Order: sequence, then structure tokens, then C-alpha cells
Amino acid sequence: MIEHDIACRNVINNRLGTENKENIQQTNNQSNIDISNDNVYNYLKYAPCYNAVCINLKHPQVNVLPSVLESNINLGRNIIKEFYKQFPSVESSTLLDIEIMRRDLNNENSRELDLLVEKRDKMFDKYKKTLDKRIQEKRFSMEELIKDIKASNIANCGDRAVIVDDMLHKNGYNNTKIVNIKGNNCFNEHVFNVIGLDKNADITKPETWGENAVIIDAWANKTGKANDIIDFYKDFLLYNTCNQPMYFNEGT
Repeated sequence: MIEHDIACRNVINNRLGTENKENIQQTNNQSNIDISNDNVYNYLKYAPCYNAVCINLKHPQVNVLPSVLESNINLGRNIIKEFYKQFPSVESSTLLDIEIMRRDLNNENSRELDLLVEKRDKMFDKYKKTLDKRIQEKRFSMEELIKDIKASNIANCGDRAVIVDDMLHKNGYNNTKIVNIKGNNCFNEHVFNVIGLDKNADITKPETWGENAVIIDAWANKTGKANDIIDFYKDFLLYNTCNQPMYFNEGT
């Protein structure tokens, strides 16, 4: 028997109406998934199993709830959709850095590459001026960050991770961390979000994050199982090319 905690029951009752209260226990007996307190909004707002819960409450013979991992991935995808809805045409100077680095490694020498470098330099200058001004004026709130991003249309990985973290917490999801990865010699420092961490997870050791850990990366526009996204980073951030290990730490 799967037990839902009191907080989850209250949310279900509030969302679906008091007429379904008598079916909560029957749903608990037939569901094959544990909806924890930290994941209440994950399941009932973002993930498609909200509809499955409705089906279960009205037709208990139907049992189509997704796994915790699937629900975490759905949460990540919807958070990224929400991010790009808020910032539909946002760019990143560091994404251009990656593209330029790849072309340099291939010994490319073209007018197209020159234009890309020029665009990157102008974008970075604009980004740095916006950041310096915000620091000088001591405008450190989330509202000020969002205002600057909308004005400049530029946000690098750290900015995006902070906004995604804020979105998660505002929607009631607290099992989340901002994570920083670094190397030594080539361009590969990066910041992203991870959710669904095991209670004994050590951020410096991804192998301890647990089977339900999911990375949300609004910079690379990627969401997936943590191990899969880390494998993606090894290539995308050129760790494989530079033959370097990845060092993980909790971000701020």
C-alpha cells in the first residue's frame, strides 16, 4: 500500500474538490508511486499525472501514474518552457563561446567565424556593462535580474539557473540545487539546476544523486536524467576534447 502524506492529500482535495475525498484511500491502495511532500506540485501542477490522479479518483480501476523519474523530467521540461515563454528571444555570449571554440579546434578560418567572434564580443560587452551597473547600483533582487535580462536580451548559464531555481521554489518544489562544474584548461565552467536528489546526495559526487535526479539546463535547453546530461556535457563543453575530469560543487 502506497501512503500519501497529509500535505499531498490536502492539495489533491483542494485541486479536485471535496467530492473526491472518499476516493483518496482507494487511490492510495491502487497507485504504484509515492508522491512525497517535496513533489506535490511536481505531480499535481506540472506533470501529466495530474490527469492520471483525476482518472484514478473517478475511475479507480485505471492506474496510469508515471514514475518519479518521469515526473521529474516532465517538471524540468515544463519549467524550461516557462523560462522561454518569459524570455522568448534571449541569447548567451557563452553559448557563442562554445561554438567559436569548436570551430577553432577544427582550424576553421572563415568570414563566418570572424562575424561570430564579433557578435560574441559585442554581446559580452553589453552583458558585462549591464552586470556591472546592477552591482554598482546594488540591485540584487530577482525582479531586477529579470528586468535586466529583458532589457538586454542576454542571459548566461548562471542567470538562467538562478531564475529556474526561483521558479521551482515558487511552485512549491524544494528538492533542488544549483550546481557548478569546472575544469582546468579549456572552456568548460558551467552552472545548472538539479532536482529529485536522494536525501543522502553529495553534490560533489553525481553518483550519489540517486536514480530520480534530473538536470534542468535552461542555457543548453536540456532536461533529462542526470547521468545522461552529464554525458552530454562531456562532449558539448569539450571535456572529452580537453581530456579533463569534471569537478562538481554547489552553486549560489
